[in-house]
Amino acid sequence: MNLKEKLISVFDQLPKNKQEEVVDFANYLEELSLNATDYLFSTEANKKHLLKAIENIENGENLIEISLEDLEKGNLPNV
Repeated sequence: MNLKEKLISVFDQLPKNKQEEVVDFANYLEELSLNATDYLFSTEANKKHLLKAIENIENGENLIEISLEDLEKGNLPNV
């Protein structure tokens, strides 16, 4: 069972009122995401920087790998 199937299974077991709360929360998170995207594209400099970062990710360039353990401990690389 993949993650999506597990989430659907758990969701289906919730009482109806809890399902509505989950949907409301998911909609809220989506709205936050859209607002953040609007903000990041609000200036030409932000837009250029964000698009370059996306390009780097897609091409596997200029990336810094860090383990979850180091991230949790606050052991971040100096860049």
